[in-house]
Amino acid sequence: TMPVTPNTQLTHSQKTQQLVSRMKRTGAGVRLLSRHGHLQSASDPAGTSGLARGRVQTNLAFVPLEHADDFASFCRANSVPCPLVDRTLEAHALHEERAFHLARLTPGDTAFAFANTDAPSYRVFRDGVAVADVPDLAAWARESASDEGKFVAFAIGCSFTFESALIDEGLSVAHVDAGRNVPMYRTSIPLHPSGAFGGSMVVSMRPFALGEEVERACAVSARYPSQHGGPVHVGDPAAIGVADLASPEFGDAPTDEVLSKIADGTHVPVFWGCGVTPQVALENARLPLACSHSPGFMMVADVMCADTIEDERDGEEERVASLLPPSSSAGLPSLAMEQIVLHGDVRGMCELHAHPRGLNGEAFLGVAADVVLGAILNSIARNETATARVAVLTGFYIERGNAPETDGPPGAAALLRGLERIPGVVGVAVTDELCEHCVRSTCDGADVKVIPMDESEARVACARVAESCDLLICVERPGPDSDGRCRNMRGVEMSGVTARTDLLCDAFAARGCPIVAVGDGGNELGMGNCISAIHELPSVLPHGGGCVVGCDALVVCAASNYGCYGLLASLSLRVGEDLLPLEGDASADVVRSVNDGGAVDGTTARAEATVDGRPLDDTERCVRDLRSLLSALLL
Repeated sequence: TMPVTPNTQLTHSQKTQQLVSRMKRTGAGVRLLSRHGHLQSASDPAGTSGLARGRVQTNLAFVPLEHADDFASFCRANSVPCPLVDRTLEAHALHEERAFHLARLTPGDTAFAFANTDAPSYRVFRDGVAVADVPDLAAWARESASDEGKFVAFAIGCSFTFESALIDEGLSVAHVDAGRNVPMYRTSIPLHPSGAFGGSMVVSMRPFALGEEVERACAVSARYPSQHGGPVHVGDPAAIGVADLASPEFGDAPTDEVLSKIADGTHVPVFWGCGVTPQVALENARLPLACSHSPGFMMVADVMCADTIEDERDGEEERVASLLPPSSSAGLPSLAMEQIVLHGDVRGMCELHAHPRGLNGEAFLGVAADVVLGAILNSIARNETATARVAVLTGFYIERGNAPETDGPPGAAALLRGLERIPGVVGVAVTDELCEHCVRSTCDGADVKVIPMDESEARVACARVAESCDLLICVERPGPDSDGRCRNMRGVEMSGVTARTDLLCDAFAARGCPIVAVGDGGNELGMGNCISAIHELPSVLPHGGGCVVGCDALVVCAASNYGCYGLLASLSLRVGEDLLPLEGDASADVVRSVNDGGAVDGTTARAEATVDGRPLDDTERCVRDLRSLLSALLL
């Protein structure tokens, strides 16, 4: 991992650059940067070449539903320039948010690949003519305010994928060395037509020294048939209809040094089938509207190129577990991170996760991590000090134990430590007067803001916190039922020992700042997202009630501490660094909450280092299992 420089020692630009640089090392990070406009063609002229080294990259095409089968047949018939990697099984309007998910690019549902927002740049075709390059296809479709039907998204293999393998083989990739986009050329090589789609192949070019280097480049790339495989031509450009190497139709021209080496015969141009070929097919089809990525600005996957997606000529609807790295694919289920944090659930959170009016089976840790990092990126970009301030609210007072519980503050402590390892992030712990001592002791060294028990004073304090922060994360914090009263799991009112921290949610929402919530029972802040499902499920809050305050992203778990660890693991995938507690630190936080903070177990109300009746071994198991999964996915 990269050495960590204290945030206070970094300038505005250094904080932004360091965070963006870290995220560029992971597929999920590149997609999130693209979604929030931090990887656009003007600022990154080299495109995605060299980013997330070792990860699969794909070209994109958006085809009207009525032409989708013909386009799929076209790709199968021209599998060298158009190797089909994935397609969306459902059609969507281009403006839809969180749509066009390419599931094959994200093993284990640990992150998302939304084709219409997660590439850095898109090209729009009208009647076969490229009319615009836009950074966000969904936003462009909304702004154009035209209803142009449903589309299917296709992901097509890209030679950028095997460039890291060429480099690992000791070969120099000229355009990567020069910080440029790869040169791409129209050729005279005919394509097999299908329906409205046809034309001639586009190729990408990389020069190599004549002889052994060319042979190695051919052999290495041939290992990746679903990413164009070996070259289609070596040598004389004119033989495939390329008139002038210095004038590619797409990408950047080769450097003068490269052209000189080719001219003097020491190097030879090597041409591969190129995923811009489908754009030529879209031109020739002259559809009223079709779209693609901008040449060189790919969708970056989480799948490693060493375990590249198999060619899917036998049916693109298969969802195969073989996409996962060998060290993690065997038996790794979908939503693996969610299963880890829900392990041992006895309060109906698994049912709430599956319920159609609950979380409907979503990868909630991925949703929450995207919200958190999106807020951080946007805050750093617009803030003069390049600082994103994150408020972490926690503390659940157990009246029969006369103390806060051990679930919440330890998870918040781990979350604050992990977040502050992200460049530009400053964490603030927030709690109420009755939980203050425990939170200060557990979150040792953190800045702690205290919300008074008096409602009018609480309202003022909550407004002050919201004015100074950019994101709120609520961790195991009780919230009001529909009657405005807080209740515990047994249905006993606890408003008298709970400050009105729900006003903090109101204050953040009023400023348009995101709210993420972590809970394990149904009576915590954020559970309002699922309140109808909570009322329908007898396993959740059997004594009735349920918090009606919602949030932007909800994490459910067997214990809220576990949800914090899961959120850190999901964030780690996006920043390319393990943010989880070190071995033993998570259990040490629980011990400190009891010994120094006076906390009690929330289930037994006894002053013992357990979490909802679970031993410390369960805490360490959760962190250990998340780290094992994270290690496999960050290979």
